[in-house]
Amino acid sequence: SPHWRPASPHLTNDIAGQLRQHTEENRPVRAPIAKLTAALGGLSISVAGQPLSIQARILHRVAVDHGLDSVSLTLTAMHFGDQIAEAGPPPNPNLPGNPRLNALAGANLPLAVEARFATIGLRDLIGRSPPDLPRLWILANGLANGLDATTMLTIPALSHGPAARVIPNHDDLIGWDAVGDALDRLDTLIVAAQIGRNWIEHGDLRSTDHLGRAIGVVDLTHPALARELAAVGPTHLTVGAVRAAVRGLPVPDTSVDLTDQALKAACDRAGWLLGDAEEHGRREIIHRAIDTGWTDDTRRRLARGDPDALAAIVAQHGPDDGHPQRTTPPDRFPTDPRTIDPTGAYLGAASRHAIEHFTGYAIPDPPSRAVAIAARFPDPDLIHHLALTAADLRPLDPENDPDPPGPLTVSKPADLNPEYDIDFGPDFDLPDFGP
Repeated sequence: SPHWRPASPHLTNDIAGQLRQHTEENRPVRAPIAKLTAALGGLSISVAGQPLSIQARILHRVAVDHGLDSVSLTLTAMHFGDQIAEAGPPPNPNLPGNPRLNALAGANLPLAVEARFATIGLRDLIGRSPPDLPRLWILANGLANGLDATTMLTIPALSHGPAARVIPNHDDLIGWDAVGDALDRLDTLIVAAQIGRNWIEHGDLRSTDHLGRAIGVVDLTHPALARELAAVGPTHLTVGAVRAAVRGLPVPDTSVDLTDQALKAACDRAGWLLGDAEEHGRREIIHRAIDTGWTDDTRRRLARGDPDALAAIVAQHGPDDGHPQRTTPPDRFPTDPRTIDPTGAYLGAASRHAIEHFTGYAIPDPPSRAVAIAARFPDPDLIHHLALTAADLRPLDPENDPDPPGPLTVSKPADLNPEYDIDFGPDFDLPDFGP
């Protein structure tokens, strides 16, 4: 629209503050897998065949004694009961109580809970993954339009133009817990650019190192100009030429003021993914490696929330693309000798030095590109490793169970918080276990 105006810096900063509240630490606490498994195990023995009123009292008692919310435990028990009932023989219609709760008796609940938590862990890997260029573009667009944090993190962004026919919407920001980290990194870049530009204008630039740092400052906001200055070379470039080149150029106040080229340079500098065709082509190779190396231990690690569960497989079975080197632009794999770009490497080093010099923040080395792709884009087909069959879910055979459950015993650790609460709601939107 010709009347469109970007959001004010005050509104942008307010929305950024809201986004920082939507971090993983601010999500409702999820019950530890061992605690939930123990609660369901004891519950399954006690409620089997009991009248509804007795089952309700038992549910409340077990929840309290395990430090869980009784409503959440009830919904979770019903959920697993549905899965087990579908996998096993039809429930006895003459048995008192809720058929879904009755179905829990003797079932392989530890495996069912582990598979559910592993599914959640797979989803959480995406939420914890570092920033990437598509996410930064969508984030900057949302901030520029003054969208509130809840809208950006829960509603897919719409595509416009011809691209909308291929990809009508983008869910890149949904469930992204690392959005606050991305904003912090961009803020650090902006502070370095602001202080650095003032230093270029008024500082005492004498040495070649000072000129290199000045070029790094320019690269933070105007990477094309920085490349032109670097191409002049240290023997011909003067302080006056640098000052003349940047005079009148805008200095960003917020991340909205960063151009697409500046965001791309930020990703190159940090080793973040770009979402380009080359990375897309590597996904299939990495997904095949994960499928080959998947074991029961992978499921257990995901269930425990281990962020390196897939990285361990990629390291053993994935492509050996190494770590993005300082001598190669991060948008290509360093194993290809054609990717060497001395000017790009110089700009990356100069801009990293500028950020560290003016803010004290040292950009950490990124993970290998294969590990980054595995975390950002887990293969949707991997869910078949977590889908339990009828044989997995049906009740255990007591004669073949080496450790049959004993009678329910209620014990409460002294350090257990009776106000402990959990939220299982969003987890039930994930794919079902069954075939």
